[in-house]
Amino acid sequence: MKRLIAALLFLASFAVVSAFAQKTSLREQIVGTWIHVSTTVTAPDGKKMDRPGQGVVIYAPDGYFAFVNVANNLPKLAANNRDKATVEEAKAIVAGSIAYYGTYTVDEGTKTIVPKVEGSTFPNMVGTDQSRIV
Repeated sequence: MKRLIAALLFLASFAVVSAFAQKTSLREQIVGTWIHVSTTVTAPDGKKMDRPGQGVVIYAPDGYFAFVNVANNLPKLAANNRDKATVEEAKAIVAGSIAYYGTYTVDEGTKTIVPKVEGSTFPNMVGTDQSRIV
């Protein structure tokens, strides 16, 4: 009988954990530092393109975020000085890296994170909303 009660209590503990996890909002779940391992970009014509790279995204509890992603094959600068990159080196680095930051909101209904870009290494992103479906 003691084993039966112990087994039932053990199983009931999973139900409590499961119920708690279901009540946690998406916003609460994303807060923290995440390693970014892949990017799939959807063009306006619907065509999808994978962009390999590595990075990090940080979602703070106060609604701020930061994102950095770099291609795996960025060239080292021959001059070892950012101000003296060749045209080819600079072009490869710009094409293969992105960083931006700002605030974010979460739409719990659509499971969408909406970063509002305040600053970026790609200035055309500044002032835009970037929807990310989870």
